[in-house]
Amino acid sequence: MDRLPWAKWYWLVVVGLGAVWILDGLEVTIVGTIASRLTEEGSGIELTSSQIGSAAAIYVAGACLGALPEAQVDGGGDGERDLGNVEGEDSSPIER
Repeated sequence: MDRLPWAKWYWLVVVGLGAVWILDGLEVTIVGTIASRLTEEGSGIELTSSQIGSAAAIYVAGACLGALPEAQVDGGGDGERDLGNVEGEDSSPIER
């Protein structure tokens, strides 16, 4: 893997994923902060703690279920990929 060339495209992917990771962490922080305020009397919505917990569980379940089709598209879930071995190149990890 370390012999593959590093292209501009990879920087775009790394920066994009980093930005999404930061936004996801920010989302969790904001929801965690607001959730306790929603249970207070006079908040306008007055949810119970169990309703907030159920909403959080549904959110996580939806995120997990939404990731399943992507995993299937991304390689069938077998964990192995053909990286396009160049003909004549030895693909075994053992030095000879």
